[in-house]
Parts: sequence; C-alpha cells; structure tokens
Amino acid sequence: MADIIPAPDHAEAAMLALTYPLIVLSGIFQAMGAALSGLLRQKLVNPWLAAFVAFLPILLVLTLCVLAMPFPLPEANSFAKIHWYDAFGGVAGSAAVLAGLLLVQKIGSGPLNGLTVTGNILASLALDCFGLLGLPAGGFRPLPWIGGAVMIVGVIAITLGAGKKDDDEEDKGIVGKLLFPFILVCGALQAVGAALNAELRQAVTNPWLAADLSFVPVASLFLLIFILRPMPLPTRDDVASVKWWMPTAGLVGALAVFTGLLFIDKVGAGVFNGLLITANLITAVVLDHFGWFGLPKTPTTKLRLAGLVVTVIGILLISVGKGG
Repeated sequence: MADIIPAPDHAEAAMLALTYPLIVLSGIFQAMGAALSGLLRQKLVNPWLAAFVAFLPILLVLTLCVLAMPFPLPEANSFAKIHWYDAFGGVAGSAAVLAGLLLVQKIGSGPLNGLTVTGNILASLALDCFGLLGLPAGGFRPLPWIGGAVMIVGVIAITLGAGKKDDDEEDKGIVGKLLFPFILVCGALQAVGAALNAELRQAVTNPWLAADLSFVPVASLFLLIFILRPMPLPTRDDVASVKWWMPTAGLVGALAVFTGLLFIDKVGAGVFNGLLITANLITAVVLDHFGWFGLPKTPTTKLRLAGLVVTVIGILLISVGKGG
C-alpha cells in the first residue's frame, strides 16, 4: 500500500507566506517609530513626558493582549524563577527609544538607526559567544564578527554621507564626541534588554504577560523622572499641536517586539533579524532623504547608498554565520 501523504495545511501555508512581508513591515515601522518619537518630543518639549506618552499606548495594548490571550497561565512557582534584574529588560531596551527622542532630529534617522542596530548586534554577538544573561554559550564564530565589522564600516559611510550640518560647530566639545558612542551603548542595551526579556518570558510562560511586565517599569520610570524634572512644561499650544497619531510613536516602534513574539520561532532568528534590520535601515535613509516626520532633509548621496549596501552585506554575513 502506498504511503498516504497528508494534505498540506493551506491556512498554515498562507500564514507563512504573510510572515515575511509582516517582518519587513515591522522593520519599516521600527524606523518610523524613532522619527515619530523625535517629533513627539519636539511638540511636548519635555523629553521625559514625551517618553511616558510614547510608552503608555504600548502598555495598554499589551494589557489588552494579556486579557484576550491569558493562556498559558504562569505556574505558581514561576515568579520564584525570575531574577530581580529580569524586570529591567524593558528599561534597558528603552535606552534606544530615549536616544531616538533626544537625537533623531539632530543627526538624522539613518545614522541613528545604523548606530543603534550596530550596537545591538555587536552586543548580541558577545552575549551569544560568552553565554551571558542565561543564554547558551555558542563559542566564537568568525563570520558573524566579520559581519559586525562590515556593518560598522557601512554605518560610518551612512553617517559621513549625511554631510556637514549647520550645528556641527556645537558638537566639537566633549558632548559632541560622546554622541555616537552613547547611541552605540543604547543599541547594546537594547540587546541586553532582549536577553532579559527572554529570561522573563521563559519564567512567566505567557509572552504577552512577560512583555507587559517588562514595559511597566519603563513607563513608571519615565513618569517618575517627569514628576521629579517637570520643566520645561509644554504650553497649551504645544499640546494642541500634537496630532492624534504622534503618541503612537512607541507602539509603532514596538511592533517589531510583537512580531518577534509571534514569528521568530517560525522563521529563525537569523532570517528574522536580517529582514527586520534591512527594512529598518532602508526606511531610515528614505525618511532622511525626503525629510518626513519633521526630520531635516538629508539627500541620499552615493556614499550613503554605498554605506547602506555594505551594512546590509554585514547583516547577511551575521545571519548566515549565526544560522536560522
């Protein structure tokens, strides 16, 4: 008797076909989120108030997701497995959002996202290599690190391709010199936050509850800092100038988090991050070119395009080296 071949699951095949466009869309929205954050901060004046307003919709959506999808419920001893520092995964990850709020209008979306992504990937490679924060030690593999070095070259080209800005004279002091290292550190903290969130998810079981718990300290921290440092306050005209879609900055940027929760196990971490980051960087350069969302216009020069291509090659080397 011939073997019976099961009929393909058309619903699963259709979902898989939609997965890749959704990941690309998440990368596009991630870049838009940084630009929207800068615009929200410009309108609300106070960066801590803007950060709290940006994170509040994320918290509300995650809470609704927990109520709509409460299963699997964490076991009684689940919370005992959580390390005290796991709850700060969201706080560490929010450093990149804070960098966007403060600096995207100053240096542009392309350099900001490029530096953040580079810091994130280099920190991720180190965490994987040495098995830090509960991750299994993968050992040293040269190809991903070569890809990281290639990415750095690409990001430098993207940044230099922006040309000299009018306010560059103000950046020759110590603050200006520390600007790009600060963004790299924020990107690295994003990777640390992801590792802490993974530990939290493993302990709590429910991914939506884990994400919700990680964002509660973030929103609380920004609210506390705003209470302690309320000046400058936005005027009535400032608040009135905030469009309804501006407070979605955090939610739009966090779409990649939701997509990762749903699809990273299906397509693999290498493919997921490769598609996400490539879409992010291309969108960032396009936003700069057209000056959308209040960004200063930065024409896409040949050097910037070359930097973008080199950065994508670095991402591909990392994805291939780490495997799906």
